[in-house]
Amino acid sequence: MKIDGINADEILAKLRNKAGVSDAKTNSKDDPLTALQDKAMNSAPYNAPYYDEALKQIGKLRKYCQSRVNSQDSRTNILADSSKSAKYIMAQFRDGVSNQIKELKQWQRDYSNYYRDKKADYESPEVELLRRQDWDSKLHSMNKTDLGRFIQELAQPGRKPLTKYEADSLLSYAKDDPKLYANAKGYVESRHIGEEWKNSKYWQEVQQSLSILNTYQTSPFIYEKPQNGEWISHKAINVNDIANEVLNSQFDKYGLKGKYNNEARQAVNIFEDNKNEED
Repeated sequence: MKIDGINADEILAKLRNKAGVSDAKTNSKDDPLTALQDKAMNSAPYNAPYYDEALKQIGKLRKYCQSRVNSQDSRTNILADSSKSAKYIMAQFRDGVSNQIKELKQWQRDYSNYYRDKKADYESPEVELLRRQDWDSKLHSMNKTDLGRFIQELAQPGRKPLTKYEADSLLSYAKDDPKLYANAKGYVESRHIGEEWKNSKYWQEVQQSLSILNTYQTSPFIYEKPQNGEWISHKAINVNDIANEVLNSQFDKYGLKGKYNNEARQAVNIFEDNKNEED
């Protein structure tokens, strides 16, 4: 990967050779880049402990509601217990989502800083200076028509991306023409020039995880784990409706609607108020 003349792979290779460190040791968990990459590839929300815990709690709540139906507890009590327990599940789940969003945003800062801290690996200052002078001469020799065509051709497949210096000078040269500037800006942003690490599979993995988490953060539901190649599941679980699902299935199957006692009691959160039921 190159970043405005920086070849990250070559830099790492040089550092390894100078330190006399083997590839196996450098690629260990102690290497900051390897640790960041590993974290990115395990950032999917449905792999997180809080996600598994939420699904486990949903299963326990369904089991609890079924046990209360079998004990002929009142519909009112079952619904109240389920509602209180569901609020607990959703609160714990949303806390997990919020914490993971914070962690992944910190990951993005750490990953960006890893590459920003690298110094440019130029062939030589003199060669780089000549290269920039040639670029500036080429740029200033273009009229608006030539410049517009040049910007369009930058996006062609196989075209070598501009360096950060070239992109910055292009934007500066095109700034007086709104259309040319917008086209140049669009090219620079789409290629993440100056921030090439954003093109890596690790950055994209974290971006996808954040997209899923943003959906979870605003949804009133919890989603089952993705299946069949899905990147996000569309099968929602309405945690607040679990008791109704259990009760309605019993009415339909066994005709138990009239078999519940009507003794009211205080609602129970089965995950805090009734530890025995949780197990």
